[in-house]
Amino acid sequence: MPCISIDCIRSRAFLNLMSASIAGLMFFVGWWLLIDVNCSYPDVIRSKPFYYLPGMGNTVGFFIFNIIPDSIITGDYTYSKRCTVCFGRFLAFIGLFLIFGSLISAFYICINDFLLNYATKLQWPGTDSA
Repeated sequence: MPCISIDCIRSRAFLNLMSASIAGLMFFVGWWLLIDVNCSYPDVIRSKPFYYLPGMGNTVGFFIFNIIPDSIITGDYTYSKRCTVCFGRFLAFIGLFLIFGSLISAFYICINDFLLNYATKLQWPGTDSA
């Protein structure tokens, strides 16, 4: 029977489950929109292939960061030597570097190519050209 009390909602396991579910849903929606825009407006995306890079960087970063258990990062991992903890922390740093670097590059692409582009009337797919 599922737990519905306040103590269950405040538990760490429930919060981890909800945050992982929300993150997975957002990840799915992001890739769904990228594929949908690519299929609906192929000339816009194929003319500038670097639009894919932030999504790919985020995907690789999330996979790298989520593969590492919490016990390796905190140092409670007792099944191996100290080198495993250092390597796990290094991978967590690389994963976070990819995630935030991709986020910054996505903001740069959005601002530079869409918001500051005054030369064209039709700035992004889905807007009316008239």
